[in-house]
Formats: sequence, structure tokens, C-alpha cells
Amino acid sequence: MSKGQENASKQSEKDKNSTFLGPVATIVNDVDTGAWRVDVPVVDHASCIRCAICKKHCPLSIIKVDKENPVWIDMRFCKGCGICAQVCPKGCILMDSNIKEVENNA
Repeated sequence: MSKGQENASKQSEKDKNSTFLGPVATIVNDVDTGAWRVDVPVVDHASCIRCAICKKHCPLSIIKVDKENPVWIDMRFCKGCGICAQVCPKGCILMDSNIKEVENNA
């Protein structure tokens, strides 16, 4: 097996365990990295206008927004960076450092 074929085989194996989202975001399917965070985003669904600005700015692309359903953040992978809270025009996402366990509503 040539070195190129060996590298391609390794890359193929890696792809089975991850989801490529862009140049800086990859979700590793086997590791719930959300446990590393200190702050937890809390969404006030009643105030949310579903503009999806939070979704566009999330560096991990783990926020889902549509017109019928509330904003959903995949807490298995959220790092608690707070970008979503900073860019929300209505201020309906707040970062809370007092929440220790978060249920993921996937």
C-alpha cells in the first residue's frame, strides 16, 4: 500500500467518527464535549423572534432555529462561549454559570 493510500484510509476511518461542519468546526460523534463548559446558554423562548442570528454566529453550528419550533442548542457539544448570547438582538439568550447539569432535548 502506498503512503497516499494509507493516508486516505486513515482519513476515511476518521470521517466515520466525525461530522465535518466547516473549516473550524467538526463534531466528533463519540465525545460529548459539552461537559467542558462553565457557562450554559439559557433561551427565553417567549421573547425569541427566531431570527437565527445566533445560529449564524455559532462557531460549532450546533444551534437549530425554524419558524415552528423553539431555538434548540445541542448541549452535548456546546462550549459555553457565549457568542449566541452576545449577538442575540432581543437578548433572549443568557449565559448562566449556576447550572451544573443540562438535559439535552435532542
